[in-house]
Order: sequence, then C-alpha cells, then structure tokens
Amino acid sequence: MMLSRSRILAFLTIFMFVAACATAYKAQPLPFRAPSSYANAVGVAGATVAAEAFADPKKAEEAFGFDVRGAGMLPVEVVFDNAGPHSLKINAGQTFLEDEKGNLWPILDDKTAYDRTTKYAQTK
Repeated sequence: MMLSRSRILAFLTIFMFVAACATAYKAQPLPFRAPSSYANAVGVAGATVAAEAFADPKKAEEAFGFDVRGAGMLPVEVVFDNAGPHSLKINAGQTFLEDEKGNLWPILDDKTAYDRTTKYAQTK
C-alpha cells in the first residue's frame, strides 16, 4: 500500500518535532594533566596516581557537556603514570570513594551511570 503524501508529510513533521526536542550530547575527549602535577599525587608500585573530583557543578558541566551533578553523579578523574615494571589493573568492584566524613562509596558501574545519565537527559 502506498501512503498518501499528506500522511508522509505528517509523519516527517512529527519525527522532526520529536528529534528537535531530544537532548543533544556529544561525546568529546577531555584533556587531563600529568598525575605529578596534582597536589594529591601518590606513588603506588612504581606508578604515580592522582585524582580530581568535579564537585563544582559548573566545572563538571563544562567538562562533561551536561549537568552531571544534577544527574546524581560525582565524576572523579583518576590519572595514572605507570613507570614501574609491572602492569596495573583496577578492580572496579573493590574501588571506593571516600567523602570528607570518612564514608566509603562504591563507584558506579557502566550500566548505572548510563541509566542515570539517560534518565536525567529525558526528564530535562
């Protein structure tokens, strides 16, 4: 069956309207500094490790392209420079973040972070 011209036009109009309402996010590479330039740099098994939390909502949004803090996440950039003779492996299941009160928080797995991001984008 052939669709009438008006049905095709109506479909395209609705599609364009819905697409225009979608939140646009572009993944982009983020610059980073060498771990030795951070005040909290530490040596671990021949590697230098440092981290920076994006606690400021404006800086986090500038870095990630959307209100990541509003989405319920605290992004933390961890930088490694392994000059040691052994490879390093990070076990996400045994990796925690410590807040200023000494509480330990598990890092989010990929699926949970993706779900929070897409839910936030859909509601905003």
